[in-house]
Amino acid sequence: MLVKRFWKLITLTIVIIVVLIAYFIQTSLVVANQFPELELKTISGDESVIKNIQISGDYYDQSNYSSAVMVTDEGSTYREKLSYFEYLEATFPPNEVASFKDEYRNFMRNKWMSPSSYFDNEEYLAYVGVDVATERFNTIYHHDYFFEVDVLNKTTNKSNAFKIKVPGQADYSDVQVMDVQLVNGELKVVTDIGYYHNEQHVYELMVYTIDLSTNKITGDDTLLAVENNEEGDWDGWTDISLLNDYRDISEQKYLLLQKSENKKPESVSQESHNEDGVVEAGWGVTDRAFFLYNLETEEFNPINLSDIHRNELLSTDDVTGHMNDSHAYITYVIEGKLKVLDIRLDDFSVGSDIVFNWDELDISDATQVKMNEDKIYVMERFKNYKDPAKVIVGDMATGDLLYEGEIVMKDVDDETENYELQFYNMVIN
Repeated sequence: MLVKRFWKLITLTIVIIVVLIAYFIQTSLVVANQFPELELKTISGDESVIKNIQISGDYYDQSNYSSAVMVTDEGSTYREKLSYFEYLEATFPPNEVASFKDEYRNFMRNKWMSPSSYFDNEEYLAYVGVDVATERFNTIYHHDYFFEVDVLNKTTNKSNAFKIKVPGQADYSDVQVMDVQLVNGELKVVTDIGYYHNEQHVYELMVYTIDLSTNKITGDDTLLAVENNEEGDWDGWTDISLLNDYRDISEQKYLLLQKSENKKPESVSQESHNEDGVVEAGWGVTDRAFFLYNLETEEFNPINLSDIHRNELLSTDDVTGHMNDSHAYITYVIEGKLKVLDIRLDDFSVGSDIVFNWDELDISDATQVKMNEDKIYVMERFKNYKDPAKVIVGDMATGDLLYEGEIVMKDVDDETENYELQFYNMVIN
């Protein structure tokens, strides 16, 4: 009698159990076997410099299996091989703010996990995200953008959370937070804004100042702004970018900025040297300029480059930037060599340049360059098992090679030849 009354519930329960069992069997026996074990193999040097390194990327093979993957000095972990509950985690591989979910669980509730929205020091943990409210008027959509702000005092364990409308946004089509800094009791929110004006697509890099005593925006400063024609009859465009590592959530005093003028390859003169033999333009890049902005004093200064450095920077696309407490660095790859320009913060000129000439190592395909204390880390793109990604560590003071390794597949056979790995991030703990 009881079975007849609850047969539907019993049947549903059995179906759910069968589906879950099938899922776990398929995950453990089928899907898991499609992803090869990877290891960071040492070629030469001191292995201690790559302890606790975390390299993130994506795996693809000819059978259309794909997965995010994380490689450390202890092996590899694929998202598709995680347990059911681990798979539900918001971020994989874990990024620079993932640990906050355990340390500050209440504060992290309902927040985006992008490191660019966070600031962290010994006293405060701050967050600024963007919330969009969309309304439709007939056939026209209108967007209202708001900053969602939350600042946690680690000593008192109390937070100040509020929402504030982004000003001057009548035509805005996109608002993104690029960096958050806490300076003298004020939040500095570095923001990338896009909108259309007079058939031009306008991009602006701005810094909004939020007074935490009043919860109001008290200032905005446009650092760089460009207009690009997108009607199809143009042959060039201008890029602006923030070179600070958006994954770095620590305290920084300066913003390192780049502005570049570009042309379509077919419109660039094939004669790339002037009468003195100096390169005038790279393939598509006709000008580069770099700037430093002091978040505390709000001073904006161009970086003074020599003709040699300027022309080298015009002939490469592999340009990155780095900031720490007392130095700004511009790095680029030139003729297979990695060059680092150390920018003085007193007169905004190049104090020294370091060339990493590692002979047999071709670093022209470097996708990530990071600095940690007195070391520089370089990660190459991984294409397939015949062309493994190199991981290189150098000494910032001397340019010496401290470590050389490569990410390889264990137990390669004919069936695992057609695959590709693309790495895009490196975390040094």
